[in-house]
Amino acid sequence: MAHTQAFADDEWRGVEPWNPPTFATLAPGATKTYGIKFLLSGEIRQIEATLAANNRPVAIGIPGYILPMDIDGRLLLKHNQNVKHIAVDPEDALDVRRDRFVSDKWKAWTVRGKRWLAAAMKEFGQPRKEEIRKFEQFIDGVLWGGLQYKDGPNKYGVRKSLFYYSPPDLPGYKYDPALDWTTWTSWKKTDAESIGRGYNYPHVVAAYWAMYRLARNHNGLVTNHAWNWYLDQAYETIKFMFSRNPNGRRRVGYVELGLMEGDIILSVLEDLKREGWNEKAVVVEELMKERTERWEQEAFPFGSEMAWDSTGQEEVYAWCRFFGYDDKALVSLNSIIGYMPTLPHWGYNGNARRYWDFLYD
Repeated sequence: MAHTQAFADDEWRGVEPWNPPTFATLAPGATKTYGIKFLLSGEIRQIEATLAANNRPVAIGIPGYILPMDIDGRLLLKHNQNVKHIAVDPEDALDVRRDRFVSDKWKAWTVRGKRWLAAAMKEFGQPRKEEIRKFEQFIDGVLWGGLQYKDGPNKYGVRKSLFYYSPPDLPGYKYDPALDWTTWTSWKKTDAESIGRGYNYPHVVAAYWAMYRLARNHNGLVTNHAWNWYLDQAYETIKFMFSRNPNGRRRVGYVELGLMEGDIILSVLEDLKREGWNEKAVVVEELMKERTERWEQEAFPFGSEMAWDSTGQEEVYAWCRFFGYDDKALVSLNSIIGYMPTLPHWGYNGNARRYWDFLYD
């Protein structure tokens, strides 16, 4: 996670701005009292105004806090002190320049990303032939037949992982003795080979869809397979994702919920229709309508595998809009505003108010 930190002229008196302040040790019997003041806002949408009215800094990132490398973002800061330094961590992740923003209340900076946290979607938006070659190798050498079964009863099913803890299978491998290999984070082989986690599937669909678009719209960029192979792979992965056992139970878990990156299925559906693959489009649309009608009956249809999570809203919003349940789409949108208020603190902005973010991110 790259983030910036701004230092006002008087916020670090007597301390070099690049180093945290030092504190003296209390003498025996001495005490020191600190206080913290909470501000109350009438509603989520008034947080920024409440902060500004109480002389607290307000920061706004445009278009957001995930910045592609092919666009310039803007960081706006409203504060009564002048900003003396801007620090970036990691140091070379962002290029930050003071902006000529005309306002007596807001200061602004132009921000440009200098690193990528994505692969498939990056190639879709900004293809480079040498990178696509590597991604083709990944699909044919790691994804298809590796992460994803290519034959047998689980064909098109997606494993949890290619990695697992099993000393008998690898007697010559030396596991790090400093790590605890007995917790749930160290999967056994049977755990890693499980096809039952729905959250793993949209990423695979997205990989195929991005390559389909590149092969369909560009000559010579994609060479390992034709465009229709990638689109069919995406379709078959979706179909397996919502398949059922003979007893009627889902083979893959969590798919009744909104899934992170799950709105990629909407893009696949639109392309199935555009290509005239009508029978397959009907299959996907009926599967999605079944889920959406269930969400429409729920007050807050964005549950997750975790007690407090934010992975469901995006797909719930997309399908509710598609099928005309605008009221439920608005509920989803409002919940996002609820857990992602704009606060001038990188660790608190967003939904990072639970153990998961700080333990694993």
